[in-house]
Amino acid sequence: MRPKRTTLLVLLLLPTPACDAPSLAQVCAASNTTPVSVDVRATVERGVWPHEPAGFTPVSDGIPGVSQESGWICEGDVSLATDHLVFNYRPGFQSGYAPGVMYLDLPTPTPETYFGFYWKPSNPWESHRSGVNKMALLFPATSSGGTIYIMMFHDGSRYTIQVETTFDTDTRRLEPNMTATPVVLGAWHQIEWYVRYSSNPSSRDGVVRWWLDGVLQGEYTDLQMPPDAGFTQYTIRPVWGGGVGDAKQQLDSFSYGRVRISKR
Repeated sequence: MRPKRTTLLVLLLLPTPACDAPSLAQVCAASNTTPVSVDVRATVERGVWPHEPAGFTPVSDGIPGVSQESGWICEGDVSLATDHLVFNYRPGFQSGYAPGVMYLDLPTPTPETYFGFYWKPSNPWESHRSGVNKMALLFPATSSGGTIYIMMFHDGSRYTIQVETTFDTDTRRLEPNMTATPVVLGAWHQIEWYVRYSSNPSSRDGVVRWWLDGVLQGEYTDLQMPPDAGFTQYTIRPVWGGGVGDAKQQLDSFSYGRVRISKR
């Protein structure tokens, strides 16, 4: 579901100025009114994005939410430190939801984009029984047109980075078809994600590629996107699970460092 700006109830109950200030990490959720301790060690990022296409126009580069000028909107339980964000999944957290969300809207749609970020899953991590542990999403201009998201997927024995489309015109899970690098829990990783729209409503020539720590994991060139002008929203919304009915048994977290977004 696409995040909306009209979350009046949450805003009225915020105990802090939400995610706009780079002070000590504060929870920007009504359900938690005390600060959350955050690991403030610097991430491994160096500001280098090796697979960003040449000639792309930068949209955002930095830690989302550290300034009001960043354009990112914060909702829910998101802890903010000077060098990264933390999404905490507390015991009892229900599947099918995310602790919070950070999202960035584009004024005009783009049919081709690059979305890179530094990310760390906690160790240990309790996977959902569906294997789905979402990391980030791209929303098209058609509000009901579905989405495409990147996730840490658990196949019962290991975690890999995979992509899934939920478009009306194309719904499927895209497994690594180049390299299936196992994800190391508790470590910082660089995620790079490139997506290009299909050229027309029936061409099935949309493209997605993604990298983990510089290594190409998957490449598909037969996607069919909705019949619109492109993507309009970048979302960090780490939904746990592919459905409702389960609850976390332990405290887990996803952390995000520097984010780089650009477009054609």
